[in-house]
Amino acid sequence: MKQVYLLIIALLFPVSMWADDVTIPLYDTSKGGTDAADQIAGSKDERSLSFAPEASHDGHTVSVYSYVPMEEIQISVLDEVGNVVYEDTVAGNCSFTLGSQVKGELTLLLETEDVVYKGTFYLE
Repeated sequence: MKQVYLLIIALLFPVSMWADDVTIPLYDTSKGGTDAADQIAGSKDERSLSFAPEASHDGHTVSVYSYVPMEEIQISVLDEVGNVVYEDTVAGNCSFTLGSQVKGELTLLLETEDVVYKGTFYLE
């Protein structure tokens, strides 16, 4: 009987463990991209490695990564009214956590020397 109780407790333990990593679609805004036709994340590329960074979030943890080394990249997260919620300059892949009070539709901006990538995502 103890085994049944342990099994039930193990299954009900943090449900957030099963949260999925949600891809944040990115657009190249330096070329005026704002729709699915200009989407770069996950799009087919004729090269074997894509040079565009990718982003995803798992709850309040946001990850930015690329298959090729990134030099300095400015990361900004803006809320619905344009206030900066997070800002940092990094080199390479990174992850960061937004505060639990951050909710609603957010905008992710990734800026390199010559390209600005923009994506939106929603946190509850």
